[in-house]
Amino acid sequence: MKIKKIIIGFVVLVLSVPLIHCGSYKTRTWHSQASGPEQVPEKTRQMVETIIFHGKNVENSDGLSIAYPYDRTVFPPEIAAPEVEWTDADASSERWLVSVEFGNGTRPVYALTSGWHWAPDKKTWELIKANSVDSEARITVYGFEGGKKTF
Repeated sequence: MKIKKIIIGFVVLVLSVPLIHCGSYKTRTWHSQASGPEQVPEKTRQMVETIIFHGKNVENSDGLSIAYPYDRTVFPPEIAAPEVEWTDADASSERWLVSVEFGNGTRPVYALTSGWHWAPDKKTWELIKANSVDSEARITVYGFEGGKKTF
């Protein structure tokens, strides 16, 4: 499996759920702490673990870039969930894994998508905002070749 990645960070300014197979068409999203690996289909869980494991050793890809939000973006607390958008020059990419990792140690949010964009639903965005007050959230997008049977 060919894997590539691109990373950006952002912070939400706020004062201070399980997620769960939801999201837009052809997207699966879950918060790994709230839903736990036992609530994720086995094939999907294995695929995500493989992508994350192998992706740790992959350098940022020149052909994969996040168009929005910009690196180090700071969002005000009342803003609606942004749509993460990226471009991928590699025609072999069929799927993308979006990982939102938190500096406070909270387990990540993952989304599998077959499009070049992802927007968290309201509950997921609230979770992301709550966990990026004092430290940044880091978005990583992994592009990969993948069979339709795993999505």
